[in-house]
Amino acid sequence: PLPPPPSPPPPSSPLRLPPLPPSSPLRCNRYCARKTQPSEERCSWVGCGACTDCPSMWPPPPLASPAQATPPPPPLFCWKYCAFKTNPAEQLCSWTGCGACDFCQSTSMAPPPMPPPEVVSPEARLECGKDGWCSEPSRWADLDETHAVRCCHDVQGSPAWAWKQQDTCSVWATSRPDGSCRSESFAGAAALCAAAGARLCAAAELLAGCTQATGCGYDEALVWSSDARGTQASPLLPPPVSPPPPSPPEDVSPEARLECGKDGWCSEPSRWADLDETHAVRCCHDVQGSPAWAWKQQDTCSVWATSRPDGSCRSESFAGAAALCAAAGARLCAAAELLAGCTQATGCGYDEALVWSSDARGTQAGTPLPPPPPAAAAAPPPPCLSHCQSNTKAWADKCNWAGCGGCSSCPD
Repeated sequence: PLPPPPSPPPPSSPLRLPPLPPSSPLRCNRYCARKTQPSEERCSWVGCGACTDCPSMWPPPPLASPAQATPPPPPLFCWKYCAFKTNPAEQLCSWTGCGACDFCQSTSMAPPPMPPPEVVSPEARLECGKDGWCSEPSRWADLDETHAVRCCHDVQGSPAWAWKQQDTCSVWATSRPDGSCRSESFAGAAALCAAAGARLCAAAELLAGCTQATGCGYDEALVWSSDARGTQASPLLPPPVSPPPPSPPEDVSPEARLECGKDGWCSEPSRWADLDETHAVRCCHDVQGSPAWAWKQQDTCSVWATSRPDGSCRSESFAGAAALCAAAGARLCAAAELLAGCTQATGCGYDEALVWSSDARGTQAGTPLPPPPPAAAAAPPPPCLSHCQSNTKAWADKCNWAGCGGCSSCPD
């Protein structure tokens, strides 16, 4: 008899794999989910190509037996990491494991050079001559613009009448570095101050009021400061250099200073004038002169002034003006006294005229300009009777005449 057929094999049970060792690539998903490890360790883990923070072109390698060692990542990983990350190059090339990347060693993949610094047109700061007095605000201005010039000096400049020091400032300031009121470009303003042995004032000095009330009406004007910004091929201002040795004095025709009878009221600027020119005469005296009606003292001045040293309005040469004041026992006023308004409103319409001052300069054949003649003793007044009998004089003239107080023609 035939042998019985073999019995069918029992159904196979599901394949059960032993637990995966910690180094198994199948643990990639769980390992990649941990964000605490360095990127190069996560992304070089075998089978980790699907991690979102790993290179998308990095294919997972075939599975290996648990006993097989994990192969090191090929250079492609390092290149892709170095080439496509957004970190700065100095961070990428010092990243652990990335020192041999072509990116870190090849000039073709080196980070682009830093862009050159932006070229900004140079500008300088404009400040109001007296803070709050200008109709336009302080601002930065192009160096080619034309604006008022005021200069600062650590000591009193020359001529002394042109320089003023405020009680709250350590510097001296002027609006007339060369004797006249000037508006210039920034370079012209800096050169003008340098020629006077001074400098442009800092914006802080202008804001502190160190230059105010120095004349020219610049309290209401924007004034150049030394504060500058911007770049050009060369620095905006070169460093100061030592001044050259002084040159021997030149023979210059003597001149005397003309100032406006009332600062800002004249149609022409203050200037130095030849001594032969003819200009208005005003005189100053340390005490009230004679006749008393002709002399006036301003509240802010210690001197007395007149436009009628001999009782009439006069225009003379410099020597004639000095002699006219001396004959009245007085002197020509200093330029600083004229600028301070000590002679204003003394008559003759000279508030709008250029007036001789005692400030003089220049040499002739090496000889300094001689000083004005000394003041002579005042001539005695005419007899009271003869003056009071002259009925053509105004009451103020008659009754203020020296020695005329008792004339019967004057009011009680």
